[in-house]
Amino acid sequence: MITFGAKYITSVDIQKTSRKSGTTPYKAAFVELNPESKLDLFTMSILLHAPKSRNNYVSSIYYNFTGTEIDDTNNANNSKFFALIKEQKNYKFVNPLNVLGLAETGNSIYCEDTVFLKHLQTIPKYFFRKLNHVGSGLLEGLKKFAPQKDIMCNSVVEAVPFYLKNGFIKMGDVIDDCLVKMQYYAKK
Repeated sequence: MITFGAKYITSVDIQKTSRKSGTTPYKAAFVELNPESKLDLFTMSILLHAPKSRNNYVSSIYYNFTGTEIDDTNNANNSKFFALIKEQKNYKFVNPLNVLGLAETGNSIYCEDTVFLKHLQTIPKYFFRKLNHVGSGLLEGLKKFAPQKDIMCNSVVEAVPFYLKNGFIKMGDVIDDCLVKMQYYAKK
C-alpha cells in the first residue's frame, strides 16, 4: 500500500522509448493530491518553481491547490487535484522529480454525471525525454477514477487533436477566440 498525503488511484500505461528496444510500455501511478497535506503542498511548490512552469497551467493548478485564487468555480469543495508519477516502491510522499503531469477537475455545472477537466499539464519533455503519452495517461487515470462519469473540458485549439485522439468529441465551434468545448462520453 502506498502511504503519503496523496492517494493512489490506479496504474496507467504510458510509453518509454530507447534506442535499443524502441517503444515499450511503461507503468505510471495516477494519484490524487491532498491540499491538506504539507508533503503534497511541498511537491506542488517545487513544481511551481521548476523551469518553464510560469508559461503553462502549473501555476493555475498550484494557486487553486493552495486556495490562493478561489472563486465560484475553483473552491476547495469543487476541485480535485491529480498527478501522474513514475511508479516506485517504498516512498512516503510524491517526489517532485517523479511527477510527469498534473490535472485539476471540478464538478460540472451542466450535469452531476460529468467531471469538468479544468487543467491538464504535462511536465516539460526535457525532464522525461524517454517517456511519451503522459497526457493520455492522465486522461486514462481520470477515466478510471470516475468510470461512470463523462468528462468535459474547454480545449485550446492547438490541443483539439490530442483530445480527439483520446476519445473526446468536439461539441461546437471555437468560443472566446481560442477555446473549443470537448466531451468524453463514459460507457455506462
